[in-house]
Amino acid sequence: MDMWNRQQQHLQGGSRSMMFAIASGKGKDAEGRPVPAATTWYQWSNRSRPPVRLFWSERPPSPSFHAYAAGRNLLFTTSEDSGEGSISLNDRGLTPSTRRTGGQGAVHAAIDGSNRFVAVANYRAEAVAEDLSIAIFPFDDRGSLGEWVASARHEGSGPEKNRQASPHTHCVM
Repeated sequence: MDMWNRQQQHLQGGSRSMMFAIASGKGKDAEGRPVPAATTWYQWSNRSRPPVRLFWSERPPSPSFHAYAAGRNLLFTTSEDSGEGSISLNDRGLTPSTRRTGGQGAVHAAIDGSNRFVAVANYRAEAVAEDLSIAIFPFDDRGSLGEWVASARHEGSGPEKNRQASPHTHCVM
């Protein structure tokens, strides 16, 4: 049974619980020690306070956004710095599976209603043909990402030429 189904059973049984993932940037903890950027998966219930950390991964670097494909039990994580990243979530933990997103600064992702595709928004798309503003990838039967099947490269600039010399995609839906 995947984690999503277990969460639904908790909710239907009268217990209040939820699972959630956090994308955190690097920094320092309360004692000033370095803390790497990471993806962390938690479970919370009204019986287990505070939330319990289930899994933790430093990949992809600089996580910026999560999209969860509940029917496949997959967590897709974009990475602002590397322009790549996916993490498959299963009962054994976070298993990184990396795929380049076709652009720089992947900042947002959306899973389609059938849980078969993920669309990715790349914040920076430079003026080169292979640098994509958005790309759509299929999931294979094991949950890995295939090669992109559709894409678009936006052109132009914003009103502030120094800061907006190229398009900046923020979101896909």
